[in-house]
This record gives sequence, structure tokens and C-alpha cells, in this order.
Amino acid sequence: MTKKLTQETIKDHIIHRYENLLLDSITTSGTEDFSGNLSLDLKENDALNRSIFLKKHLDNKLTLQTPIFMEILALASIVVSGKLKKNEMVIFAAISNFELHSHHTPHALIKGHVTRLNAKKNFLKYKGSINQSNRVIATGEMTAFFTEVSHSNTPEKTPFTPPTKSIYPINKSNRHKHKEMIIADDLLSANDSIITRYTYPNNHTLIKGHFPGNPLMMGVMQWMSIEDALCAYLEYSNISECCQWQCDAAIYNQHGHKIADFKSITLQSWINRPNTLNQVEITATRRINFRNMVKPDDTIYTVISNLTKL
Repeated sequence: MTKKLTQETIKDHIIHRYENLLLDSITTSGTEDFSGNLSLDLKENDALNRSIFLKKHLDNKLTLQTPIFMEILALASIVVSGKLKKNEMVIFAAISNFELHSHHTPHALIKGHVTRLNAKKNFLKYKGSINQSNRVIATGEMTAFFTEVSHSNTPEKTPFTPPTKSIYPINKSNRHKHKEMIIADDLLSANDSIITRYTYPNNHTLIKGHFPGNPLMMGVMQWMSIEDALCAYLEYSNISECCQWQCDAAIYNQHGHKIADFKSITLQSWINRPNTLNQVEITATRRINFRNMVKPDDTIYTVISNLTKL
């Protein structure tokens, strides 16, 4: 028997993520296959301030920021797994096989489907797709880790020592997305590796819903930092072409702890193009492993390696 959950009941399932919740409804299968169909109507003037996830794309037309598609699928995956317990939270440990097929059109209903692939102890793997107007927009897989709210990491220090001198401070005004969604403060290196630095502010808008009482940076924000790092590098290097790129990346914090690994990322760039604000967009990612948490006032260093123009 199927069951439709509205936003009011969804927030009871995801008790730690109501602010900016990127789901309006989800219909679960009612069986033991742990699958469901989601819907989201995202407007420019949104009551939950979810318009922060929109950006100006070609010809300054609004669309959803690419990594947010996986956030939508992640939230739906939590819901189809059942209600979280009072002291339980979900951390996404990995994203794989992400692909952008087309862009989202604002004011048109977003639909999607998620299903569980397997479960091993507290690790659950899902796959999903986002659709709009009978076309597939994005697909991907994710692995969730169900744990206690009091969960903390015991990170290993890595031999990473970042540069300290900024070579290109990033102006966050008149950009293609909200300044709080630009996950780079300045460019530190443009040589063998591209390195940007970003300090996660303790008053960031998204802290309220991720997570109350235990604020952490969203994993998709870490992913976005690769777009912003490459954009800063292209501006600094005066590379104005509309290009497709591929790279690997890693993120470290101020203590030298590795935060995340990214393998085989494909991106599109638009720099100094008519009628389009400078930007870089992720179009595919083979694998992301989230290793450690980022908390308010932490500084992260996004390191792009093996950059290739396709």
C-alpha cells in the first residue's frame, strides 16, 4: 500500500533538516523495497528560503545548482528508510556515478524516484533520478551512514601544508549565485595544483537545518567548492573560452585532515561570455568519499589536480 507524505510529515522523518528542506512530498512504496517518488516545486520567492539553491545560468536564466540534485535525492532516501530516531542523524558517506542530463526549469514541478540498492550494518546505498516535464535531469547514487547525533570523527592527519599567501581574492558580488553559496574566499595556488581557501562562517544561512545543535557543512557545499576553485583559476589565468574540463580533487581542513576525495569530475566553464555571468558547473562525477566533518569557523582548502581540457 502506497503512502504519501507531505512536507509536514516529512519533517517528522528528517527531524534535523527541516530548514531549507528540498522536498514537498514523497510517496513511498509501502513495501519492503524502500523506494519512493518525490516532488518539489521550487519558486524564486520560496517560503523556506530554498531559492538560495538557484543560480543564474546562460542568459542569466535561473536554474538549480547542479550538486543540489543529489541533496534532493539524499533527503528522499532518508525518508523511504523510515523515521529517524530521536538521537539519530544521517551523514552521507559517498556519492557516485552522478550525471547531469539537462537543466532544471524554475516554476515547473520537479519529480524524482529513489530506491535502496543494499544495506550493510549502518551503511545504506541508494540510487535515484530527478525528472522534469517528462525528461531526466540528473541521476546518481549515494551511500548514507546512520549514526547518533553525538557522532564525532577521529581524523588522521595528512602531509598537507597549504600556501598561506592569497594570489587572487574572490569578489563575491555580482556573481551567478548567492554569495553564501560561493565556497571559496581566495585563490592560493595556480601552478601544479589549484588551491582555494574558504572559512565556513558560524552564521551561515544553512546552519539552521544542518544540523540543529550540531552544525555541519553540507556535503554538497564541499562539492560546489570545486566549481568555485576552477572558476577562480580560470579568471586569474584569463582563460575566457567556453570549455569542458576533467579533474580530480581533495579537500583538507586547517589541521591537515583530509575532508573529502573526488575522482573524475567533469565540468563546464563560461568565463567572460556575453550575457552570462562567470561560472563553472559540475556535469558529472564518478566518485566522492566524504571522510570528515566541517564545522563552523573551520577553514577548508580545495585542491584540484590532474586538470585536463576536454
